Amino acid sequence: MVGRVGVEVDLAAARDAASVAVRNAVVAARSMLEVGESVRCVEMSVYIACSSDFTALSTVADGASDALAVEFGLDGLPARSAVGVYALPGGAPVEVALVAEAVPVAGLRSQISVPEEPARYELDAPRSVPEESARNELGAPKSVPEEPARYELDVPKSAPEEPARNERASRRATP
Repeated sequence: MVGRVGVEVDLAAARDAASVAVRNAVVAARSMLEVGESVRCVEMSVYIACSSDFTALSTVADGASDALAVEFGLDGLPARSAVGVYALPGGAPVEVALVAEAVPVAGLRSQISVPEEPARYELDAPRSVPEESARNELGAPKSVPEEPARYELDVPKSAPEEPARNERASRRATP
């Protein structure tokens, strides 16, 4: 389907196009997940190629929102904007930009334990040997110190109340 909404494309067809576009974006986002992760939609922009007098932008974007509501429920709807433009690549009537993030699957988070105190890791590092004791009892140079020095690193814990965030942060998937 090609054309501008309100000129060559009617409102119902534009809603359907928005629904197809957002479902394609969700499939693209899911293709980037790792085991134990789920998609959370954060932000959606619906671009509508339309005539200058077309004002039902929100109605077209509702097609995308309705598809997400079926997939993720009403609580899973992202922030949304609907933008009218003169033209889109390839003559498409609708384009959807979906910002999504990978989040841990609900049941797996409860299995992760968070320590009360910061974790402490000890690293062995060679200590310099004073000159007077640089040789063993046979007179050969000492190559290994008698006792290694120890350094401690404090690793801060994450607050258990905050949702775990994936290191990959948000990913943009556009069909």
